Amino acid sequence: MWASAARASPRCGATPSGNGTCPHREERLVCVDLARQPLWVRRDGKVIYPAVVVRTGRWGRQTRNGWHEITERRIDDHSEPYDNAPMPYSRYFSGGQAFHGVHGDLFNGGGSAGCINLRLRDAQLLWNTTDLGDAVFIWARKPAT
Repeated sequence: MWASAARASPRCGATPSGNGTCPHREERLVCVDLARQPLWVRRDGKVIYPAVVVRTGRWGRQTRNGWHEITERRIDDHSEPYDNAPMPYSRYFSGGQAFHGVHGDLFNGGGSAGCINLRLRDAQLLWNTTDLGDAVFIWARKPAT
């Protein structure tokens, strides 16, 4: 739902709620609103990757708020702590937390272990849009965490 609503928004960089919480930067900036669960990318106030729905950390494993930076990219990664779970198109931004694709249903379960999960196709497009050193801004709180 958020992806289609955000794509139709005439306000560049506005969150789907229209409150413009993600700050302005000239460089690429990945914006994540934990309360509403969309992610999008802006550059100099213009949306260059339209909002898509994501799944973030569950209770006790919340995705960390604040400013981060993409520090590592791995196209075909796996999570050792979580039974070697596949993490395609991973971009690490805060310690072990990363953006990555998931196979199957994005909403199977209550949340991730702190990573920001995307549908596989969305993760691939995000991979092609972002690079090392890009800024990440995460704010709000996921409901029920």
